[in-house]
Amino acid sequence: MHRSKRRRRASTKRRHTATWFIVMIVMLGVGYLLTAGVAGKWMADNVIAPIFEAFSSDSVSESPTTTSTSGSETQQKVKFSEKTIYCVQVGVFSNQENAKEMADSLKPRGAAGYTFAYQDGVRVLIAAYSSEEDAKTVCTQLKGDGLDCTVFAMTRDPLELTITAKENSIPDIQKIFDIYDEAIVGCMEVSNKLDANEISDDQGSAEIGLICDKLKSYVEKLRESEYADKNKVLSQMISMLDKGTVALDAAVDGSENTLSARLRYAGIEFCDASITFVNEVKNGLETQQ
Repeated sequence: MHRSKRRRRASTKRRHTATWFIVMIVMLGVGYLLTAGVAGKWMADNVIAPIFEAFSSDSVSESPTTTSTSGSETQQKVKFSEKTIYCVQVGVFSNQENAKEMADSLKPRGAAGYTFAYQDGVRVLIAAYSSEEDAKTVCTQLKGDGLDCTVFAMTRDPLELTITAKENSIPDIQKIFDIYDEAIVGCMEVSNKLDANEISDDQGSAEIGLICDKLKSYVEKLRESEYADKNKVLSQMISMLDKGTVALDAAVDGSENTLSARLRYAGIEFCDASITFVNEVKNGLETQQ
């Protein structure tokens, strides 16, 4: 008789323990789902659901072990805003070789000569502007000189991310995105000043050099963080920043063509690299669903 009561009490205690554990899991799971987006769906399908299945029977196994991470973690909610630059396009080719041949032939004439693969072919871009009106004005002038061209809008889709990391272990990602876009605009604005003879080449190089130094500083901070090799998004971000700083160095230190043309080339390359980054990150998130 006493044994039967003890068994009932033990069974009741186990059920209470299981109920308490389920409540905790649900609370944690809901909190995670509200903040984790795509990864949260994986959590729901692969972690939360199996735990409910494990506790659906009367028999209760040992509680699963939990792991804790040392150090407090913080979240950075960041946004890489949509960005559009307006390029003067002079041709579309079905293959890269023909496009490059035309681009190279235009560089000695002061054109950026950038090739950009997009949808229906490889486009040859000779300049880029922040304003569509500026691009149209240049295009009209070139048409008057007998060069067939059109305005092509190169657009980067917006990207929003929530990055969880140990406090102070990675720099302010939003600031990096903002400086990156500052570099894109800076390349085109300095080019405009150079073309209007408002500043000298040395002054233009100094302006771009300041932006480049900022980017290099953040690249080093990202590389030094413990997440550089672990987090694919941060790794792709470092690659994007590397492409940008190389493009700026080439524009400032190069000798081919004018500084204005080299900066317009760098501005297009910056935008192209950020488009690649956003697409890679978005594709990576989609594969996790």
